Amino acid sequence: MRNIFLIFSLLFYAVSFSDPVDINEYYIKIQNETAIPQVIEVDGKLKLVFTSKELTSFFDNYTILKFEYAFPGTRRELLKNVYKIKCDTDLIIAIEKKYSLFFTGIEKAPDEIPLYIPNDYGTNGGVLLSQPELTFIGAPAAWDISDGTGAIVGIAESMNFQQEDIIGKVSSPTGGSGIAGTTAGHGTLVGLVAAARTDNGIGIAAIGYNAEILSASGYSGLLQIAQNGGRVINMSWGSCTTGTPSTYGQEVINEVYEDYGVVLVAAAGNGQHSCPSGPHVDHYPASYNHVISVTNIGHEYEIGDTSVDQRFWKDIHLNTSPPQNATHNVNVDLSAPGRNILSVTSDNIANYGYASGTSVAAPLVTGTIGLMFSVNPCLFPDEVESILKLTAFKNDLIAENLPYTGLIGAGRLRADKAVEMAMQMGLTSGTVEVNNCITNRWYYVLKTSPFEIKMSNNIVNENATFDFKAQNNIEILSGDYTSQSGFIDLQIDTTIVDSCNVYVQERPIVKSNYGNHKVFVNKTKLFPNPNTGTFEISLAADITGSVSVEVYDLYGKRVFTDKGKLGNFTVTIPDLATGMYIVKLSGNNYSETIKFIKQ
Repeated sequence: MRNIFLIFSLLFYAVSFSDPVDINEYYIKIQNETAIPQVIEVDGKLKLVFTSKELTSFFDNYTILKFEYAFPGTRRELLKNVYKIKCDTDLIIAIEKKYSLFFTGIEKAPDEIPLYIPNDYGTNGGVLLSQPELTFIGAPAAWDISDGTGAIVGIAESMNFQQEDIIGKVSSPTGGSGIAGTTAGHGTLVGLVAAARTDNGIGIAAIGYNAEILSASGYSGLLQIAQNGGRVINMSWGSCTTGTPSTYGQEVINEVYEDYGVVLVAAAGNGQHSCPSGPHVDHYPASYNHVISVTNIGHEYEIGDTSVDQRFWKDIHLNTSPPQNATHNVNVDLSAPGRNILSVTSDNIANYGYASGTSVAAPLVTGTIGLMFSVNPCLFPDEVESILKLTAFKNDLIAENLPYTGLIGAGRLRADKAVEMAMQMGLTSGTVEVNNCITNRWYYVLKTSPFEIKMSNNIVNENATFDFKAQNNIEILSGDYTSQSGFIDLQIDTTIVDSCNVYVQERPIVKSNYGNHKVFVNKTKLFPNPNTGTFEISLAADITGSVSVEVYDLYGKRVFTDKGKLGNFTVTIPDLATGMYIVKLSGNNYSETIKFIKQ
């Protein structure tokens, strides 16, 4: 596993058509807040005006095209007062020589390159085209369990909010209006794969079904999405490096994951198409810690079909000849279909066609995670990753994939199995079945404690770890559990009834045009959300009797409790740290959970 543009209250951009200088983007930390300049646009370029005339004069000698706060909303010391500057390289060299006490932590900002490979686009909008990738990952069975209602998925790119298949379900955490005009852009293409409006008779179907979308660009957009309720964020961009990756990139990933409990998913890279150094080289953000890295495989043709190239065979990762179009390395976590995936074209919001690349493989995982959170909002990020890996089809043991054993992740995404396990994790009497898992590495954790866990036909060895808890029983029915460097820790915890997941309930099955699937709708309203630690709770009219209220942080620590509440009431939690919290409500024949964001 392993973490790009920025939105500042004021963004400063300029375009230069003159000096043939070497222009790049850099992160730069300003140690003294009094040295933060005023930014003025002059004749198509930016002028930085410091309180020091000497500094102002110094910067006037160089071309500056952009200067903006890199990580708005951060609480991490490493990321505070870090700015992104687009300038000529000579300026950075001169700063390091003359003003290194004022400006520190200088890094070349990683490129944010869309990781997709266009195919033959051009189909008119509204035409319903084949989407075998959804059948291949088990989407219809997953939709029978969850339709994504209530889930918010983040797309860390700009999107066109007026595209017909997402209009009304995508928004910006900063109140922006997205890409103007008819251009869709790469972000819109990715967003539709994750969560296009489904069962509406137009456009395409998407694994995320009814999940809502938040759109904000790049590394700076990650915190904005997390702070506004996104539970999973897709990053279908990046760049490869054989050197040391950005420390700022890893730190903002850490903040989003650790402080807000957000799952991060990224495209692993498109092999030699995106990295001349080779298909084995790490791409970032995919290879950062706390990121689920997704590579691509075929999904359309049976293995052995000589009418097509082998890369289109089901579950096959390879190409018959270079340049390989998918990345493989030890930091890849999962594989998913990524060759001929239907979406909108990047150049026109009215056209649909097929695209390839890990850019379109990653959002299939992201949309699946949206379904998982819809059916069980109490899952921890490491549990989500564990469930995805435990339920994946191990495809690196297929003969054609043997050269990539251990390099294409735990296996191919099986959305139906992952959503099923997520649901069972939250049911009062749920049974989690861990079956047919072959693994020699990774740390697997199931800690929100289902009622019971049954394990059969698993091979767990070398460095793999199973760390499972259940309320009632754990049964090992068959398998080989001889992990040498890892461990197998199975615990029964009967006190887990105070945990959030106990109050995730089986809700009514609702009919839709698609068929039978469970829709998860909160009876109770919590507002405003996000809030400052004070919020209103409005119980539905059919909830009789008083309820108890408990609030937990994402680590299971109870931070508030109250009893005997009726109807509409106010909750105030003083000195509550910024982050995401779970509200647990329980009463006579009633239980429910709601999440909120403390700003």
